[in-house]
Order: sequence, then C-alpha cells, then structure tokens
Amino acid sequence: MGKKEMILPLLVERKAELEEAIAKADDILKCQVEGCLEVNRHNDHYRYYVKPFDETAKGRAKRKYIKDIGVAEAIANFDYAKRIHRDASNELKKISALIEMYSKSTADERFRELHPGRKLLVKPILIDDEQYADIWESATYKNHNSYPIISPIQTENNEIVRSKSEKIIADKLKISGIPYVYEKPLYIGKIIKYPDFTVLNKRTRKEYYWEHMGLIDDVEYLKNAIEKITMYLKNGIIPGKNLIITYETSRHPLSVRSIETFINEYLV
Repeated sequence: MGKKEMILPLLVERKAELEEAIAKADDILKCQVEGCLEVNRHNDHYRYYVKPFDETAKGRAKRKYIKDIGVAEAIANFDYAKRIHRDASNELKKISALIEMYSKSTADERFRELHPGRKLLVKPILIDDEQYADIWESATYKNHNSYPIISPIQTENNEIVRSKSEKIIADKLKISGIPYVYEKPLYIGKIIKYPDFTVLNKRTRKEYYWEHMGLIDDVEYLKNAIEKITMYLKNGIIPGKNLIITYETSRHPLSVRSIETFINEYLV
C-alpha cells in the first residue's frame, strides 16, 4: 500500500468527522442567545454574566448577572458551537482540497506513468512506495553465498532456500506483500555476511535483517549463531531496531504465529 492509499482514507474519515461536527454546531446555533458570556471566579465557585453583543457597550452596568445556570449553559454552548463551526469549516476546506489532490496522480506517481522507453532515460527524482520496492527487490548483487545448499527447497517466489522453515518465512512474507531478498550480501567492514532475509518496510522504506536459527539445540550451530549476532550488535544491527530473529529446536518447531507477529510489528 502506497502513501496515497494510506493517507486518502484518513482524510475521508476526518472529512466525515468535520461534517458531523459542523452539523451539530448548526443545530446549536439555531437557538439564539441574548449576548455573550462573562465568567468570573468568586471564592470557590464561578459567577456568570451576560453581556450584549455590541462591542461598544462597556462597563459593568451593561452586563447582567445570570441566576439561571441553564441560561449560562445555553450561552456557553452557543459560543463554543460558533467557534467549532468556524474552525471545522476552515479545516474542511483544506481537507477537501487534499482529498481532491490525492484522488488524482501525485508527484511520486509520475515516474511510474512514463512510457517504458522514457523510463530508460530518466533518473527518478520522486517515486511511490511500490516503485521503490520494485527497484529495491530487483537489484542485482555481485557476491552470493557460496555455502552449498544440501536440501534445496523452492518457495512461492521460485527461489531455492535451505530449509522448510525458511520457505515458511519466505512464503509468509510474499503473502503479506513484504519485499524481501534471500541471502543478500551484507558488508560489515571487510567481512561479508548473508542474513537469511533482508526485508523492506515499504511504508517507511526501512530495511530489516531476518535471521532464522533453525538448530539452536546443536552446540556448534548455536556457537556460530551467537558469534554472528554478537557481530551484528557491535555494528548497530540490533533486535527490535533493525534485526528480527526467529528460532526453533528439534522439540519446538518454528511458530507461524511468531512470523506473523514480527511482520505486523515491523514490516507493515
């Protein structure tokens, strides 16, 4: 979902709220009042006075003490409704203009609308989230993980991954519309690491690294995994910030619910 698709429903919702507020204010303003309200504090309570609308009338002689609290409430609500009507009407004009603007093509959609031949000549200045994700996902890399895949498993994206759990993660990402690259090279100084998945939050355009630890009850595997995570931590790749970690053991398989939780928390 692009920014426009996210913003437009919020604008439409706000427009409805403003129209409802204006309608309520209109109902209150139908009941005319004699003047405006003056409020004075007296000891531990308030005293209410009504003053004429004529701004030229000055002095205490022109105001009247209100004995009936219902009269004070009517004047206070009238004054409040008048201000709400003014402010909501002004905002409604701006919201309506934004809705009209976002209902048409916006600046970040212009590149997508170009003729394919023109796209080859143009360097994008502003692109929408979907176009950004397409470019991000289709980028090519010189270095690839040379570690052999012993039991190749194919994902819904027609990729070859190393385990059934990685396939589950990849397929969940695809179903959720989350762009990802499998074993994309990550350069940490002179060292190259290959996170299981590099994923993109299209809305924020932020990258996350997703590591799945599939054999943490194997001592040697766990040792290597800890060393890898330690290197990540030293280089600003931190769980909860830009690193997602899932795991399993021989007794506790990968939780599909945990995958969905991470996707909803960080990637949508």
